Amino acid sequence: MATFAALAEAIWTQVENRPMFPLAEIYANGLNPAMTLLALLHPAWCMQRTVATLPALSLTLDLRQLAPRTHQVLRVLLGRYPGDGAAMTSGQYNPLRPTTQAALAKLTPAWLRATGVPKRWFLLGAYLLAVSPRPIVDMDMTIISAVIPQRATLDTQTLSPGFDAVHDDELVDVAVALLRLKEGSVETLQALQQLPKRLGLALPAAAA
Repeated sequence: MATFAALAEAIWTQVENRPMFPLAEIYANGLNPAMTLLALLHPAWCMQRTVATLPALSLTLDLRQLAPRTHQVLRVLLGRYPGDGAAMTSGQYNPLRPTTQAALAKLTPAWLRATGVPKRWFLLGAYLLAVSPRPIVDMDMTIISAVIPQRATLDTQTLSPGFDAVHDDELVDVAVALLRLKEGSVETLQALQQLPKRLGLALPAAAA
């Protein structure tokens, strides 16, 4: 997994005009928007596990506090699983089934008052992760979510974006294309030809 500094060096190698692109611009107009675009298009590329305890009889966990960079919840498990190979330390291994509030209301009209071992999860709004039924004891939960990578800055150069190393080339190529959009007509056309390969963008139709 490359650091932000290593990715910036790879970007400089491709743009071939290093003085025109200071490091701050490489990050602000190239790498950071490239990471965001790829994370949104490919949720499985940048994931995070968050372990939290849902208090007894509580309904929701606030993702703004637990995992503020979350843009999509992928799985919710009962128990504590801080890593892929971690052994269960409490609770029970039991993936909760995703649902919606409307579907749950049809299935169990009194869902809000129901208590027991949680079996389903859903979102209330954009940031509140809810379960049903509500636990009767404190319950450890593991939330696996797709996240927006942390931003690259001059103070975070030794950190990594959170993508697997296999995606480094895509990050660099998209960042270079975004930077070239500002260079001139020829470079802009090259960038528009490169971006669809990585992001699925449609080229504008040629004028008649």
